[in-house]
Amino acid sequence: VEPIVATERETSEAKATPTPWTVDGNSIRGTSVDAPCLALIQNRASAGDLPMKANAAFIVRAVNSHEDMLAELKGIIERDDTVALLDSIKRERIKVVIAKAESK
Repeated sequence: VEPIVATERETSEAKATPTPWTVDGNSIRGTSVDAPCLALIQNRASAGDLPMKANAAFIVRAVNSHEDMLAELKGIIERDDTVALLDSIKRERIKVVIAKAESK
């Protein structure tokens, strides 16, 4: 199975399905009434015994916590009282994490 690669246009214009997402076995779904399957986690025949349900749950936890974690990191950088407590290396690391999370 070949991975699906989005074009630059698709990634710059597309909006992700609103969170929270949910796990249904090894499938990932949105939470609207008619939520389609967003992703189905499957093993390749040669991949052995991968934990499909655990992988699906991990993806959903990451997606559902993304916005809150990003907002908290930005808040840390923006608050003067907190920034004074952070050394410059930690501030730079947080900025790198924010940039990575916001990259498309």
